[in-house]
Amino acid sequence: SESPVAKQMERNGGRGGFAHVAFRVADIRQAFEYMTENGFRIIHAAPRKGSRGTMVFFVHPKTTEAAAFGYLIEVVQEE
Repeated sequence: SESPVAKQMERNGGRGGFAHVAFRVADIRQAFEYMTENGFRIIHAAPRKGSRGTMVFFVHPKTTEAAAFGYLIEVVQEE
């Protein structure tokens, strides 16, 4: 009941929905550098270890004024 997903569902009237959208990339460092250089609002200072042997970083839902996605974006590279 205290998880981020449970809190999102509560705000959404108990209905399900997207918590975030993930994109798989071949080179997470290249993706991180590109997105940082192009003004994306990255939540972490660098890619970090994710679950199941992955590397991940997250992009804020309101990343730029020109590109307010509305969803948390996860960028994933399988190791």
